[in-house]
Parts: sequence; C-alpha cells; structure tokens
Amino acid sequence: MCGSIPAAATNGQTGVGAKPEMPKLHPTGFFGMSKQQLSQWGLLWHSTDRLDGTVQHLLFGDDGLPLIFHRRREARAYATQRFGYIKTRPDLRRLPHGWRMPMPVKLTGIVYES
Repeated sequence: MCGSIPAAATNGQTGVGAKPEMPKLHPTGFFGMSKQQLSQWGLLWHSTDRLDGTVQHLLFGDDGLPLIFHRRREARAYATQRFGYIKTRPDLRRLPHGWRMPMPVKLTGIVYES
C-alpha cells in the first residue's frame, strides 16, 4: 500500500493513520544507567497585568542559575527576605504591576548516572 507505515513499526497496525511504536526504556534508565528521582523546592514568580496577562516563571539568582532549596521553609524564608516588601506595598500589588509574593513550588527531576 502506498503511503503507509510498515506493520513491523506499528505493532501490527497498517495504514496512513497508524502510530509508530515508541521504544521502551529499561527500568534502570538508558543502557544500564541508574536513575534517581530528586525533589527540591524553587520559587515561582507570578504577576497579573492588562498588557501581559498572567506571568509565571521560576526565579533565578544573580549567577543565572535557578534558585533551588532543600526545604520549603528555606524557600519561604528567602522569599520573605528578598521580596517581603511586596506585602506592604499596595501600589505594587495593583495595576499596572500586579505583583504577588513568590510562592514555593516543588521541583521534581530525574538524574541519570552511569
């Protein structure tokens, strides 16, 4: 059949709309590498204004790396120390700025080791 995907690559399905089979990963990761799931805490900036709508992004330090903390309380303490003035500034909380205090968020990633 012209324009079809071979049956071997699609788990026996043929035709134009057949989905190709995704390769299966070994339980330990790629090619025998061990994997470890890590959970840390970061700070999420969020603001709302008429021009950009709702803006959310992770905060980065002066060195250009994301701010990552081991515990949620460390992230909250940093946010209060660095951005605590936002709580007492109604002019920054309303339009045109719409700033809010950064929120601690859980960051989860997988690290592969050989």
